[in-house]
Amino acid sequence: MKDSILVVDDNQYERSLVTRALAKLSATCELRHAASAEEALDAVKEQPPSVALMDCRLPGISGVEALRQLRASGHGFPIIMCTAEDARDTVIEALRAGASDYLVKDKNFFEMLPIAVDKALGLHRLEQEKATILERLRQGKERYERLVIHAHDIMFQVDSKGRFLYVNPALEGDLGHRPEELYDDPELACRLVHPEDRERARAVWTRLLESGGEETLELRVVSGGLRMRWYELQLFAARTASGHVLQGIARNVTESRELAHQLKREKTQLEQANAQLLEVNRLKSEFVASVSHELRTPMNSIIGYTDCLLDGLDGPLTQDQLQSLARVRKNAGQLLNLLNDILDTAKIESGRMTVTPEEFDLCELGKEVLAVAKPLLRDASVSLTSDFPQSLPVKADYDKVRRTLVNLISNAVKFTERGQVKLSVRRLSSVRGSVKIEVEDSGIGIKSEDLPHIFDDFRQATGSQRGKFGGTGLGLSITRKLVELHGGQIWAKSEPGLGSTFHVVLPILPEEPESPEEPGELHEADAGEARHRHVVLVVDRQTDILQMVKKVLVAEGYRVVGASDADEGMRFCRELRPFAVLLDPALTRSNGRLLIESIKSDANLRKTPVLVMLPELDSTTVISLGAAEGLKKPLDLKELSRKVQALEGGGHQPSILLVDDEEDTLQLLQDMMRIAGYTDIRTTRDGKKALEEIERRKPDLMLVEVSMPVLDGFEVISRVRRQPALSELPIIVVTGKSLTEQERTFLQSHVRKVVQKKSLEQAMLATGLRSLLSAGGGE
Repeated sequence: MKDSILVVDDNQYERSLVTRALAKLSATCELRHAASAEEALDAVKEQPPSVALMDCRLPGISGVEALRQLRASGHGFPIIMCTAEDARDTVIEALRAGASDYLVKDKNFFEMLPIAVDKALGLHRLEQEKATILERLRQGKERYERLVIHAHDIMFQVDSKGRFLYVNPALEGDLGHRPEELYDDPELACRLVHPEDRERARAVWTRLLESGGEETLELRVVSGGLRMRWYELQLFAARTASGHVLQGIARNVTESRELAHQLKREKTQLEQANAQLLEVNRLKSEFVASVSHELRTPMNSIIGYTDCLLDGLDGPLTQDQLQSLARVRKNAGQLLNLLNDILDTAKIESGRMTVTPEEFDLCELGKEVLAVAKPLLRDASVSLTSDFPQSLPVKADYDKVRRTLVNLISNAVKFTERGQVKLSVRRLSSVRGSVKIEVEDSGIGIKSEDLPHIFDDFRQATGSQRGKFGGTGLGLSITRKLVELHGGQIWAKSEPGLGSTFHVVLPILPEEPESPEEPGELHEADAGEARHRHVVLVVDRQTDILQMVKKVLVAEGYRVVGASDADEGMRFCRELRPFAVLLDPALTRSNGRLLIESIKSDANLRKTPVLVMLPELDSTTVISLGAAEGLKKPLDLKELSRKVQALEGGGHQPSILLVDDEEDTLQLLQDMMRIAGYTDIRTTRDGKKALEEIERRKPDLMLVEVSMPVLDGFEVISRVRRQPALSELPIIVVTGKSLTEQERTFLQSHVRKVVQKKSLEQAMLATGLRSLLSAGGGE
């Protein structure tokens, strides 16, 4: 609101002169006029001005009288009185009546007028600010007093002699004593304190009154028949002219302390319960390990011997017998898969399952999984389709990614009665280093309320679908956990009746090579002369690998020929009949795994030893590939030379010692070895006798089960390694036991490889061991 100036003068001409003199102020102030005191009083009643400029001589009620009435009615705005030169007594009378200032109507009147009015306006604004501040202080004081009076905490003030100056009413509400009791008897406060806390409280109280400062302490208070209570005191000492004044707040913290004690007791109980749960989990792990050994071992034997019968190893069978055995094989496989699912779930939950990365082509793996899934199709009304790039090299745990794809494809096929199941694989450009896998089907779909729970353990189809489709409800749960082990994500989108799409994102792309070489370089120039010498075929798209191999092997009398992909490598194998093949399983434009399978399936090439180059040397990977040897990248040229020369050994029949307390397992492994062409095989079911066999004749390779009675495999391995002559004996642990972290650490430093029985099919086990032994059991 604008300031206003009320000009009171009965002379209209003088009012106009005053208006002209205040012209500069009129821009920010409103000018109002009154011709008499009566008119001025009415104007003030309507709206008080900021400043009044009043002539002393007015008709009727004089200006001084009007001033007295305004002050009497409580108006405090500045009033400037205007007088004649000879009106000294009038000026004194006006100042006594409450005038703020006066001006004499002389020759300087109109010059001094704006200055006086501006000064009065400033005074008016200061008075308004002062009034506002005082009002705020009054309101604040009232709020503070209300807070103190109605506060639940006890508030008090004590003078330098320890006398209580103020205590709020909370004292009576909390402890049953009126504030006046403390005023009359200051020692009452000391008597309320628990005897064991009095000296400590008195020391703090005295120190603050003498030296000032602030402090917080907790003490117990006992009052009349009330139960003991805990209070937290916040004390503040301020210096005054007469000494320190102590102000304090006492807060009842009994409930919070009791709650803290209760929480402490509950925490102790939870810790005890957690310890019990850990013990239960330990017992469960031991039970899982026992079940793994006791159930998997006979199940593997059932499947192995059934395969032997189906392959005709024990003589011909009738068609009915073959059909019956096929049913046995199918149901045994389903039981083994169920057992593996349950045990793998327990293994993942206990944190004992780890990822072992290796390089492979994801597209080739996808084609392999689709081929495996074809027999699952009910009829021709469901088709399997794919959308792959030509090649997509990745670095991940091959077995776990394969199982992820198998689980998703199998699940899609199971719930699709007509239409198609499509597997798509592509590089994910929006997330560096990641691939996107999608499995889309046109099946029954998933209800929206079920979709958030499909990855839960033991979650199955509902209602009639459960009986129709079967299953344990662990497939998708394990799939999610396998994906998360790789640091990936999995989710699904679905509509009932319209099918489902499962999305998987895996951060498994290897780093791109700096300068990929073009295929076809070098190779044909050496082909002619190579036909007449020991040929080592190197299949790798990087020519620097070929040059390194040449550098070491040509000087030793070998002929080295290079191929840049699997197709070219197979063509050279058929044409040159190489002495050995050295390759990278993760070829860029085709799969090295398929090349190895092609070599092993060719009657003229199947005896050709294959050496594989791996980023991380892993006997399980070497065995699963069917390779004779493994070499770690970057290549150790001396190791390469040693292993190639070892292949010249030719007719040496390695000695194999099998140690397992299960008679069926020993017999099955022995049969598999003999089928593979190995005859020097010894077996024992006792760890102690195994040591005697080793002492009698050192084997070239030992396979041992760690879980055995009397003398277990761990002790056998320890005693073998303590003998210098046996420190390099290749040992492979083949076990059905779920190993602890401590056991894994021990085996990593004492054996070549640990193989879980459930992770190898029997035929693969025989083929893999044959490949390993063909080079003398080396890694």
